[in-house]
Amino acid sequence: ILGRTVGPQHPEIQTLLRQARDKQARVLCLCRHPGVPMYIAAVGEELIVKRMPNTGKDHAVDCDRYELPLALSGKADVLGQAIIEDPASVAARLKLAFALTQGKARQGSSGEGTSHHTVKADPKKLTLRGLLDYLWEEAELTLMAPGFVGKRNWGLVRKFLWGAADAK
Repeated sequence: ILGRTVGPQHPEIQTLLRQARDKQARVLCLCRHPGVPMYIAAVGEELIVKRMPNTGKDHAVDCDRYELPLALSGKADVLGQAIIEDPASVAARLKLAFALTQGKARQGSSGEGTSHHTVKADPKKLTLRGLLDYLWEEAELTLMAPGFVGKRNWGLVRKFLWGAADAK
């Protein structure tokens, strides 16, 4: 951070992150040489370092920020269609296969007389499960961090999910 090598438990980490964010400086993950660019995000009053979109494969396999290549994770099917990320910021536009508001009840077809033997997902829209998987990953709740041991309660999960959803 700003030319200094510090860990997440450094006593001045929040001060350094604020200074770097004010200067619009990138933070580097040093799992590989010369470093993988990261960005600083605010979760409430706390600043955290997050992986840049689509850079998980650039990290070392043993790094907490490592992510499977998109083709292997299933995310490649929806990225660019249902999930449109802006690499210059943390914002993303999500296309959903369900309504976020509740309206009048709709009567669907009973399905009588039709037989479907296969199910195919629409890669142009996220299902509720797809949205939750995406936000869970963006909130980095899929990572096991030493600071989370014994502290991962629903209040903290909610806080991180809201932070991930904020720019989406």
